[in-house]
Amino acid sequence: LPTNICSEGSKNLVSGIDKDLSTFIRDASEWLLDKLEEKNIHNSAIYVWSEKEKKILAYIGNRSQTKDNAIDMIQEKRSVGSVLKPFIYKLALNDGYDGESYILDDTKVYKTEQEEKNYIPENYIPKSYWPIRLKEALGNSLNSATVRLTEWIGIGKIYEALRSYGIILDHDAGYYGYGISLGLPEVSLEKIVHAYRNILDLWEDENYMLFQILSDEKNRARTFGISSILTTSLPMAVKTWTSTDFRDNWAIGYTKDIIIGIWVGNSDGSSMGDVSGVTGAGPLFHQIAEYMIGRGLIEKDDSLLTSWLENTLLCLDTS
Repeated sequence: LPTNICSEGSKNLVSGIDKDLSTFIRDASEWLLDKLEEKNIHNSAIYVWSEKEKKILAYIGNRSQTKDNAIDMIQEKRSVGSVLKPFIYKLALNDGYDGESYILDDTKVYKTEQEEKNYIPENYIPKSYWPIRLKEALGNSLNSATVRLTEWIGIGKIYEALRSYGIILDHDAGYYGYGISLGLPEVSLEKIVHAYRNILDLWEDENYMLFQILSDEKNRARTFGISSILTTSLPMAVKTWTSTDFRDNWAIGYTKDIIIGIWVGNSDGSSMGDVSGVTGAGPLFHQIAEYMIGRGLIEKDDSLLTSWLENTLLCLDTS
């Protein structure tokens, strides 16, 4: 638990920590870090939130509480990058886009407020997909298409939206520029997980569309393939990201009731080896999700699907 949990003078603390879940997560984290040690990966942080019960189910701030690993990485600010993309796409969905809308994914030079400095986004896989559907642009986490959306929505509007979700950034919107959508902001894992609570209400059209996009493996097939480590036995929306200098690796997965937040990297800020979302935080997310599904902590829920269906009498014209 965070060292400052009683700093506000509370006399009574009711913990929702699930001991068995926490033990499983710690063991799974140690297994992953041992496996990836040759890639210079030594630390991880996992934060699991139950929206249904409004409590923390697991809080693993670092791999072990030794002198070298005493930093609580759930509270530390790190580069979050594409983890913020769902909030940007939510704004687009709210403004009239849908999953089938086309976005241009190409190389474009963007002027910034800094004199004689331009911004040129590049996809993780350095290629352009030209016109691509919004659901695939988000599912495959395409940077060029996202900056196109950022230009259309407006940097200031995105900045204020993030603030409304509880993501209070250290600088003004002009400082981040188009980088606000691709990795420049630094935010703690705790703040990211709680910001994702704003997209859990699947009765809101934009949130429902986001969940459908991020839980469908076909939408991320160009980058991650079909049946990747991000696919779980029950549908879960998932977003991963790896910083360009390999200092931070993230996976955020959620249903309407649960958020699993994972950060993998080095607490001293040193770079990892060549690690992607499917080799770093992704396998840990998959293990945790399947464990929670097996225990009934994540349940199948067809209520949204069935409640939208209506009985309709159809007359077929056979003439």
